[in-house]
Amino acid sequence: MAEGIVAAAAALLSRLSKTQLGRLVKAKGMQLRRERLAAEVHRLSALLKRKASELGKVERKFKGMLGFRDGTKPGRRRRASGETLVGAVEKVLGRAAKPLKLTELTKAVRAAGYRTKSDLRNFRTSVAHTLRKMKDRLVRKAGGYLLKAAKAAKAAAQGSSSTSQ
Repeated sequence: MAEGIVAAAAALLSRLSKTQLGRLVKAKGMQLRRERLAAEVHRLSALLKRKASELGKVERKFKGMLGFRDGTKPGRRRRASGETLVGAVEKVLGRAAKPLKLTELTKAVRAAGYRTKSDLRNFRTSVAHTLRKMKDRLVRKAGGYLLKAAKAAKAAAQGSSSTSQ
């Protein structure tokens, strides 16, 4: 049966001129080239979708690092309690009898009622940053932090008056 098909194709091809055969070969070649190009376009389209998705993830992460939230501009939000981290740190250090190390201070600020959504490690970083901003009001002793004398007395007075109310 296959021999009959081959013989029929040979007879058909023998009736075609060289020009017709050339056109047939050229058309078949163009068809194959089109199929290859379509496959390449499909592959590149899928790659473009993957890369666009990855770029979106990187962009969201980068915006998060810059302080953007949900596509909005970065900005400072006011605390519902009204207490700043600087105020909370001053209050805790004002009551401290001995120098507090960073981790101890972080836990003490949280225990004093300062509310945050940060986990302990990120909050520790925030407290460290706050301490760097407050360096003119602090004394470093024995690897820990204390308020300078005038500030400590004032913070202690405020702390005792707020606890007695």
